[in-house]
Amino acid sequence: ASSSGKTMAALKLSRQVKDVVVLDQDILWNDTFNTADDNYKSFRNTWLRMAKNINQAGRPVVLFGSAIPEQFESLNERRYFEKTHYLSLYCAPEELTNRLKARPHWRKSGSEENLKSMLEFNHWLKENAEKTEPKMSLLDTSEIDIASTIEAIQKWVEERLPKK
Repeated sequence: ASSSGKTMAALKLSRQVKDVVVLDQDILWNDTFNTADDNYKSFRNTWLRMAKNINQAGRPVVLFGSAIPEQFESLNERRYFEKTHYLSLYCAPEELTNRLKARPHWRKSGSEENLKSMLEFNHWLKENAEKTEPKMSLLDTSEIDIASTIEAIQKWVEERLPKK
């Protein structure tokens, strides 16, 4: 969910992990991709295509963004990957609310509509991680700092890398 620590973790992790390419979905986002009616199919396929090309050069990709497995797993580009893994960052509702309200005003993250939407998505992630296919791992960032968040993500990634 927004404000769970994804962007900060992606920025810092990209400098620390040398065996993977770390990317944040936000770098390509624009209104052209804002197609909720088809579950952002073009946006997700674009990212899978990019990850496929990076992976063909021998580098696994860690992609940060707000998504759920079904938004990737049913797409044509998914067939190029033997396996995908999902880690969901979430936090306690009151912590998420505080983080969203602390963002710059121009982002409108603290609006009632956005708060409601993000709190619902945050709750959905926590409640449905075991039900998605593939299942999502969970990382509660409520009470850990960014360094601990990055350490936990790095460990999670390393556990899933192919053995050399």
